[in-house]
Amino acid sequence: MIKKVLVIFLIILLIISTSSCQKETSEYNFETINNKLFSNFETFAGCGLYFYLQDNQPKVDMLIYGSGVRIAISQVVNINISEKETIFFSGQYFLPQYDLQLQSNKDLEIIIIDNKTIKINDIVFTLDNNKELITAILQTK
Repeated sequence: MIKKVLVIFLIILLIISTSSCQKETSEYNFETINNKLFSNFETFAGCGLYFYLQDNQPKVDMLIYGSGVRIAISQVVNINISEKETIFFSGQYFLPQYDLQLQSNKDLEIIIIDNKTIKINDIVFTLDNNKELITAILQTK
């Protein structure tokens, strides 16, 4: 009887441990970042990425914040989502201004770490709930 209970317990433990180790690649997708602003303030005034849908096309508004103005530069580009749920966009005009070296024709992959943090190359962006800044972005749409 004790052996049966022990075997059942081990089977349950094995099932629980294997199911918790499997992380689905689609756990974080575009919906995780849609209608959200992520910012990075590691340089001068900082920069941000605002994600949204327009006519069912995912887009990102790449922002460079200014001193004395909320947004110094803004560029909107389409986001591409691969079959493997990889989210990427062309940032060749945006990130060089943010002092990043890019290979020509190389898209930037968005790595969603969690609901509040994303990473592109080595730049970490965190969720920004600055209502004034979000309002300024939305007014330009």
